[in-house]
Amino acid sequence: MRVHLALALVLLSPMLHADSLPADKPTLEVWPQICVAEPDTPCKLDLQLKWRGTSHNRICILSDNAQFTRWCNDSNAVHSLTLNITTDKDIQFEMVDPETNRIIADAKFRVTQLSEPQKRRRYRNPWSLF
Repeated sequence: MRVHLALALVLLSPMLHADSLPADKPTLEVWPQICVAEPDTPCKLDLQLKWRGTSHNRICILSDNAQFTRWCNDSNAVHSLTLNITTDKDIQFEMVDPETNRIIADAKFRVTQLSEPQKRRRYRNPWSLF
C-alpha cells in the first residue's frame, strides 16, 4: 500500500507543480537558422523572425548588423517580421522591452561558407601494379 501511495505521489508531482511554474518563457525564433554560401558569396534570402510568450504590449527587435535599424511593433497582435537580407556574417537578433531596454529573448542567424573540395592524394606510386 505504501509503495502505491509513493508511486502515485511521484507520478502526480509534475501536475501539482504545474500551477506554480511561470507562464511560457518569451522566445524569439529565426527561420532559416543557417545559410550555407559559396566562398566569397553573401547569403541573399528572406529571413523571418517570430516571437511568442511576451506579456509586453510593445517589443523592439535589435540587431548587431548595421544594415537593420531598430524595429518596434505598434500592437500586441504582431508576432512576426520578415527581412530581406544580404550578409556574409552571423547576425544576432535581440527582442527588447522598449520602456526598459531589457533583453527579453534573442536568436542568432548563422552563415557558413562552403570549403573548396579537397584534392585526392594518390596513395600508390604510378609504377605500382597494386
